[in-house]
Amino acid sequence: YPTRYGIEAINIESLRFIAIAHTIGAFLMVAFVILHVYMTTTGETVLSNLRAMITGYEHIAEPEPTFTAQEAPQS
Repeated sequence: YPTRYGIEAINIESLRFIAIAHTIGAFLMVAFVILHVYMTTTGETVLSNLRAMITGYEHIAEPEPTFTAQEAPQS
């Protein structure tokens, strides 16, 4: 186990590279979480995308049909 004899047991002269890699990884994970929380708020309403994730389906509003003068239904 590396902890038994200290850092010398794993033949790494410096932990600088590991510390930098872990710091970059931590920043990327935080950015990932922040971006995904932001993306849940970009729907039609603030919680509409979150509701779609939880329930499994999304309500899509269908546009009202438009008729021209020739296509208008006779009443």
